[in-house]
Amino acid sequence: MQTVESGLRQRQRLETLRGLHLAASELAEEGGLAAATVDAIADRAEVSRRTFFNYFASKEDAILGLVPPRVPDEVLESSFEDSTDTDDLRRAVHLLVATARASRMTEGGYARRRELVDRFPEFNHRLKRQAQEIQELVLDQLTEQDSLLSGRVEGPLDRARALVLMAASIMRFAYESDPRILEEENLSAFDHSISVFRSLLKEA
Repeated sequence: MQTVESGLRQRQRLETLRGLHLAASELAEEGGLAAATVDAIADRAEVSRRTFFNYFASKEDAILGLVPPRVPDEVLESSFEDSTDTDDLRRAVHLLVATARASRMTEGGYARRRELVDRFPEFNHRLKRQAQEIQELVLDQLTEQDSLLSGRVEGPLDRARALVLMAASIMRFAYESDPRILEEENLSAFDHSISVFRSLLKEA
C-alpha cells in the first residue's frame, strides 16, 4: 500500500513539475520573459506561488525545465556495486551524463531547449552554471567512494577532479557530434567518445 501511495505522489509531483514548465515556456514564447512572471506561471498552472517555489528556484529554471541536480540512486548504486571494476573514467562519464539527464526535463528535449536558448540567449549563462553544479555534485560523489580512491594513487582529490573534468570534455565532445545523444536512454552511447579520448591519452 505504501509503495502504491509513494508511486502516486511521484506521478503527481511529475505532473505538477511538467505543468509548471509548460506554463512557463508557453508564457515566455507568447510574451517574452517579462510576461513569464512567477505569479503568471503559477496562475496558468493552477497552483500557488508557494507551490511554484517548491519545484523551481526561479522563472528561468521553470522555462528551461531545470531542477536541482541529483545523481539518480540506481545509477549511483550500479556505478559502485562491482568492486573489481576499475574503469573510473567510464564511471565518471556515466555519472555525469545520468545527473545531467535527471536535472533537465525540458519538454521536447534538446530541440525544444535549443529553441528557447536561441530566442533567449541569456539562458546560456544559467545552463553553464547548472553544468558546473552538476560537475561539483559528481565530484562530491566520487570523492566519497573509497572503492574509487583507496590506495590507487596519491592525491585522490586531484585525481577525482581530473576525472570529472575529462568526463565533462567527453560529454561535450559526444554532444557536439550528436546533440540528441543526451536523450538516449543507454549510457553506452557515450562509449565511442570515451574510446576516442583514451586513444588520444595513449598517444600523448
